[in-house]
Amino acid sequence: MVHNIYNSFSAIGVNVRKSVNVKLLSTSINNYPKLKSAIKCSNIRAPIFVVGSPRSGTTLIGNVLGAAKGICSDNESLFLIDLWRTYIDLHQGANTKQQRPLSGYISEDALLAEIKKLSDLIFSGVTKNNKCVYLDHTPWYGLFLPFLLLLYPDARVVHVVRKGRWVVDSLTKSYSNGFKWAGDTMEKRTEIWQSFVQEVRSIEKKIGDNYTEVQYDSFIKKPEITIRNLFKKLDIAFDNKYMETTKIKYAGSKRKNLDVPQVDWPDSWTFDDINKFKKITTSLKSLR
Repeated sequence: MVHNIYNSFSAIGVNVRKSVNVKLLSTSINNYPKLKSAIKCSNIRAPIFVVGSPRSGTTLIGNVLGAAKGICSDNESLFLIDLWRTYIDLHQGANTKQQRPLSGYISEDALLAEIKKLSDLIFSGVTKNNKCVYLDHTPWYGLFLPFLLLLYPDARVVHVVRKGRWVVDSLTKSYSNGFKWAGDTMEKRTEIWQSFVQEVRSIEKKIGDNYTEVQYDSFIKKPEITIRNLFKKLDIAFDNKYMETTKIKYAGSKRKNLDVPQVDWPDSWTFDDINKFKKITTSLKSLR
């Protein structure tokens, strides 16, 4: 699935996604003494990662949180995807040929420790040497949470979930605008949404209270109530002025933030489209 999503976005291999969860979710931080040392000395503590399927509202939620006092944020950082690939593909051999070209250069714990130091260095450019909590709203990081939690075990994850029909409809427009990762068929777009939701939700049992799910559809109907509850869960002081960020056009002048759909299904969908969507999403009926 990752290969399909990142076909024109990254060089990630087709079989990597299935390999990473088994490897990383079963790995204890205690196995990496140098990484433990790097974490202990880290200036980046309890970062917040706002993740979810692309076109689910991660930018909007991330910018509202990023406006809060004591929170520092910027554009989607993206770089951890390539560092993940360096570790899991080039060092661990999670690729079709199981080649591990970097394994002879550097040990696993040393590589992870250096990745952690580089990540801290980049994030500290935003946090100004730990004067605020770092927040990242790169939606793609939802597929790499085991790796992120290996680097930042105290990280908090905000999962933005939007009804699948509207995500798929938005992905269709993205594809038409030249974003090939958005999928060229209804089935592929639906799989993208479903894979993200299932992947991110699978981490909840691993991190407990550090996982928070936000329903985007509830947010656009009752924005202030939804945001107040989110701020309370994250122990962040709320101010009404933070809601001003919802008025900013993030994706262009034609995009309407907080736009509540007035119909049950996208106007452009046929009965065949709806049936295809329902057939694929049987495991996520409540989020269709």
